[in-house]
Amino acid sequence: MKKPLKELLARIEVKSVKFHRGHEGMQGLNCKLYFDGKFISDVYDDARGGCFEYNQYIKGKFHKFDWMGVLKDYDLSYTINLGDESWDSTYDWDSLVNKKVEEYTRLKDANKGVMVKTPNGVSIIGFKSTIPNCIKKWGKDTMMKEYQRIYDKTIAEGKEVLN
Repeated sequence: MKKPLKELLARIEVKSVKFHRGHEGMQGLNCKLYFDGKFISDVYDDARGGCFEYNQYIKGKFHKFDWMGVLKDYDLSYTINLGDESWDSTYDWDSLVNKKVEEYTRLKDANKGVMVKTPNGVSIIGFKSTIPNCIKKWGKDTMMKEYQRIYDKTIAEGKEVLN
């Protein structure tokens, strides 16, 4: 029996995530990929379509890693639902890295306001600055009232708050 995807995702970590403007204004990506706490590769997406690039040569040293051997023990299947149609698919390294980058970004953005679940993912309702910086700038009482107002309004609209 194959192990659940959640166990594999717990072993993968992305660090130093940076976004850049890529081809025709699309968002590109650079990050460092770790597995079980050990560095395995730099990841680069030039935003021109196609797969991510994985650079295992860092400072003249090759970081050996059994990419496919790791995946064979896990259930990587999932279903994509688009309206009345559904397709069966499987996760690969690009989609796993993308999932971890989305998680990294979501956790970073959680510090900016109230996270609300939307049909397409997550929306942040708040300010451009982080919550701690807003408290420093406008005071704790003012910000607590403002975030409580945002929270109450979101709940009244029947939306799900994630933080």
